[in-house]
Amino acid sequence: MDLTSLSTVIEAAKSFASKETKLHGLILNAGIMAPPYEVTADGYESQMQVNYISQWLLTYHLLPIIESTARKEGPGAARIVCVSSHGHREKPFSVQKMLYDKTEIENFGSFGRYGLSKLANVLHAKTLNVQYGPGSEHARQGKGEIWCASVHPGFIATQLNEKNRDNASWKLSWIHPVLKFFGIMRPWSKGCVSNVFVGASPAFTADMCGLYFDEKARVAKENAAARDPNEREKLEKWTVEELKKGGWI
Repeated sequence: MDLTSLSTVIEAAKSFASKETKLHGLILNAGIMAPPYEVTADGYESQMQVNYISQWLLTYHLLPIIESTARKEGPGAARIVCVSSHGHREKPFSVQKMLYDKTEIENFGSFGRYGLSKLANVLHAKTLNVQYGPGSEHARQGKGEIWCASVHPGFIATQLNEKNRDNASWKLSWIHPVLKFFGIMRPWSKGCVSNVFVGASPAFTADMCGLYFDEKARVAKENAAARDPNEREKLEKWTVEELKKGGWI
């Protein structure tokens, strides 16, 4: 699928559903960071669509299989991992609230827009937990208890960071080698720790659902907006309305 094309996301989900009857883990990991401002053919800022909207849509269309797996195999058998970033809370990415006005979003800067999409990932995990997690009405009715959380994978030496280095001023070209030397930028093989912890580890338990974890699978603190129920509810309402309007759900 191409996350800049919502129709291909739906096609991918339908393709999976036609071939499989179970889904134990969904790790929403794909992402882009700080490209120039661009609006997709679907009408959304590119980072928000790739990093959040398409992943929300994929989850929506795979939920029947995830719910079925959870219902048949019990709590903890089906999990969803929303890969966010400390970027939603730290400069130059940090954001105080979600933005919906297109002019505001365009003027917010490429790193700011990245922060918005990563805040959306944290809020998405919290919404899923409220809707399907331990103690939810869905779980109490025996429809399946799905475990969800959001994670920060770490500052990893992937193409995502390499491309940002290459686009930066030559004066900053020394930063990545220094960060790697001191272990601040970690090798790509270390980027899965928090993903696998939430997605598969028996050490991840029901009481951890809805929380945010750092690169070493430790509970971390989100920014204030991520802990605001009003922000969570407003984003979910906006997303549902937008995707219904476009005929994608």
